[in-house]
Amino acid sequence: MKYLAFILVLSLCSCHYDESTYGVCGNRYDMPMQPALSVIWKQKLGSELGSFTFNPYVWQDKVAYSISSSGAQDTIVVRNSLTGETFFEYATDNLGPNIASRGAQVFLHENLYVTQNDAIVKWNFITGVKESYPTDPAYINSGRLYYYDDYLYCTAKMGDVKSKLFRLNLSTGIMQDLIQLDIDNDLQPNIEISLLTTDQNLDPIVIFQNQQNNILTSKGKVDLYAMRIEGKKLLWKIDNITASGNSSISPGLLRGNRFYFFGDNSFYCFDIRTGKKVWFYEFPTSAAGTLFNCKPIIVNNLLIVKADDNTIWAFDPDTGRIEWQNLKAGQSPSDLTFNEKRLYYTSAADGLVYCHEIESGRVIWKYGVEEPKNTKQCFCINAVSIDRESGYLFVQDHYYLYCLQENF
Repeated sequence: MKYLAFILVLSLCSCHYDESTYGVCGNRYDMPMQPALSVIWKQKLGSELGSFTFNPYVWQDKVAYSISSSGAQDTIVVRNSLTGETFFEYATDNLGPNIASRGAQVFLHENLYVTQNDAIVKWNFITGVKESYPTDPAYINSGRLYYYDDYLYCTAKMGDVKSKLFRLNLSTGIMQDLIQLDIDNDLQPNIEISLLTTDQNLDPIVIFQNQQNNILTSKGKVDLYAMRIEGKKLLWKIDNITASGNSSISPGLLRGNRFYFFGDNSFYCFDIRTGKKVWFYEFPTSAAGTLFNCKPIIVNNLLIVKADDNTIWAFDPDTGRIEWQNLKAGQSPSDLTFNEKRLYYTSAADGLVYCHEIESGRVIWKYGVEEPKNTKQCFCINAVSIDRESGYLFVQDHYYLYCLQENF
């Protein structure tokens, strides 16, 4: 009997799991041996290693993504989100640096708006029709795009001496400058929008930072502004907000009257009406423990922050109290997405997709693929996108776009 039990255990331990169906299991990634995901479909991105894309965009029964390859035209591909069948595929005039840059584009229903150096371009990704809105040729457009009430808000730079915030009326094509900041004490200006919201009268309010730096001396300074668009009225300003002179370009967050702003390894909670600091938290110093890239979220009454290192944290958004932390969460600058009680992101360091329970922070599953065999960096920095109707997850590595379904 003991011999038979030993044979049974040995047989179970030697079972082979198809990783395309079950994910990467076993001690390699410290994962439970259980079926986590099924691959509904996968489609090759086009070129080999070197294809970089924005986060997949899901709209109705379609999923859109871009391919940016050195030496080739950039391409937008639109597929049926349920089957992977190609709807449209068209070139985009080598706009890879802008299309691939997270935040340099805005999706409005079936339209994609993306910044060019001296224009904002619109593609209808159902028809492929392109329309261009010229902007100030003396400036190079930069930073994230924001949309509100038929306006696109954008920032631009004139070399190292001027930076401005402007908006474009999509109905008329008229551009309006909102504020311009000049070089000051050899610190080069760089305006980044942190938040676009409205007041009680639904008048738009923009919160933006001026990331100033001097490349020669490595000195930096970050000022934070709140401005009502109508009348260009400055509501408040905070000088030199971070001790290090650095900050994250990730968008800020808003919850009621609380505004959350992120430094390089710290974040702040302010009263958006006055600019008064409510609470502050500084992360433990580590080589990669910064907040430069990752986009925090507020969900289920938790402020969840994925640092650029292997840690992920959840805070009480009212008090700043730590609710949970996970110190083995994969190194990643991926945006965070969620669905019901689960949190998702990709890790470029170990080539895995992570799924956490929002309430506790525990890892529910990790998913990786073994192709291509020559690299473990399977998944890019892009986020997991979710089809809210079907529950399908969309994620890219350097080779494929995957449509995945959780088995639960």
